[in-house]
Amino acid sequence: MEGRDLMLALRALVMATEHERLRLAREVVGIGVNEMVTCGYIALSGPRTPSEIAERLRITTASVTELVDRLERDGLVSRGRHPSDRRKLLITLTAEGQRKSMLMQERFTELLTRAATGLSPDERQVVLRFLNTAAQTIAAGESGDADALENAKTLTAFRRRT
Repeated sequence: MEGRDLMLALRALVMATEHERLRLAREVVGIGVNEMVTCGYIALSGPRTPSEIAERLRITTASVTELVDRLERDGLVSRGRHPSDRRKLLITLTAEGQRKSMLMQERFTELLTRAATGLSPDERQVVLRFLNTAAQTIAAGESGDADALENAKTLTAFRRRT
């Protein structure tokens, strides 16, 4: 397979994934994309400070304040004091936030399971290895950013646990 064919197939997968993620966020969970990304981030990595959320979403901390206000109003997150630095806040998922995050994950798991139905176990392992390697490579980018690479490896390890 040529590089361009691979890139086009991955692009189609990413576009379809984003379209479905948007639809699920709005129609099933009842939240916007940034809200969904924030809930997913906290579900994956645990409670986060507003600064960490801002960095992850590449938005200002003022925007995060508005975002967290909406999530808190919807009962999806709560604000609490940081255990080691009382000046900081920690944003934590509520039980409802955890439930909706799991619902999103379950929906995507169902779709991907359906997509992989015709693959043998060996073929699934090859696809899985490729996708994990591609995610780590893309996350690291041209610079080989160690933090991005570590985040991708953490996500890969999380996927194996769930």
